[in-house]
Amino acid sequence: MTLVEESSIEQLKICDVDSHVLEPPDLWTARMSKKWGEDVPHIKRTDDRDAWYIGDLRLGTAVGGQAQAGWPEPYPASPLLYEDADPGAWQPEARLGWMDQHGLHAQVLYPNMIAFHTGKLLTLDPKLRLEIIQTYNDFLSEFCSSAPDRLIPLANLPWWDIELSIAELKRCHELGHKGLNFGWQFEKCGLPPLRSADWEPLLKTVEEMGWPVNFHVAFNESFAEDQGVVAAGSQPVVDTLELTKASAEAFLSNARCISELILGRICERYPTLKFVSVESGIGYVPFLLDALDWQWNSLSTHRDHPDMLLPSEYFRRQIYATFWFDPHVGPPAELYPDNFMFETDYPHSTSLSPAPNIDIKGPRETIRDNLLHLPTDLVGKLVHGNAARVYNL
Repeated sequence: MTLVEESSIEQLKICDVDSHVLEPPDLWTARMSKKWGEDVPHIKRTDDRDAWYIGDLRLGTAVGGQAQAGWPEPYPASPLLYEDADPGAWQPEARLGWMDQHGLHAQVLYPNMIAFHTGKLLTLDPKLRLEIIQTYNDFLSEFCSSAPDRLIPLANLPWWDIELSIAELKRCHELGHKGLNFGWQFEKCGLPPLRSADWEPLLKTVEEMGWPVNFHVAFNESFAEDQGVVAAGSQPVVDTLELTKASAEAFLSNARCISELILGRICERYPTLKFVSVESGIGYVPFLLDALDWQWNSLSTHRDHPDMLLPSEYFRRQIYATFWFDPHVGPPAELYPDNFMFETDYPHSTSLSPAPNIDIKGPRETIRDNLLHLPTDLVGKLVHGNAARVYNL
């Protein structure tokens, strides 16, 4: 067994499968019909900070709350104005410069505003919300055109309407997107659960395209209509004890997603569809699968469903999970070498983004510290090979 050498890490084409784009301040106002007025997502500078508004409702406290990368003060301090944020968060050339600086070959891109405030979209005119989604997908395609082999766009859909979603899916495929950013708890907002046959036309289409379906931990937490809505003039006090607790628990929330994909018979019905649990970590995965396998046998589920595989076999066949700061990558990765991928979560506060006065290491330093003792071929899979296969890079 050959262990990876520090010098060889410098040669790896590292794929970061979870990063975010801070939407430019004029993304929607410059591209959408003026007939929608202030119902279009727009930026207002109030209380000495830039914040997103839809109508007269403010979403979040400041745009910089989702772009702390490189900020010199510890969280919860963050840039209040666009010009203070790391330009790599929302400008493609600067993004590529940040990637070069930290040794990243490619990044898979997720949204910010339309990812954390999806519940608010449901209150808008259906034509308006469709145009908001389509405008974002067009923007992301243009953003990634600066380096299409390095910046990897994911499609976002009008998921409240399956026919519109299929049409947008096909449109984004033509635009060069490489996968789908999706949810798995649509019943929270009154739609059928993902295991329902209602979703079959959409999921079959994704399966035929060879795209992965990506479940980001933040997406399903944002279905509540008032999630992230902040009264103008208010500045919530951040309790870092509670924030630490909530953030760590959020990483684990996708354990239920993995269980649903397997025991909701979604993997069984779409056997070649790839599912990715994003920003969820990997340390708990072996225990979860051991527990599912144990209960599968001890509760006689295998007798009631003799045609089905063991839960761990479905995971091994078609489910993936991501890691970033995790110091104990080796044991789970050695059990499931083809199912885990590296991420940074740039430019969020939880990302691998070094800054003055903040004890966070960058991507290459983190890989060196946490993966250096692992076999060369395994490290190659974790930071490049698995991602290249899943996203058809």
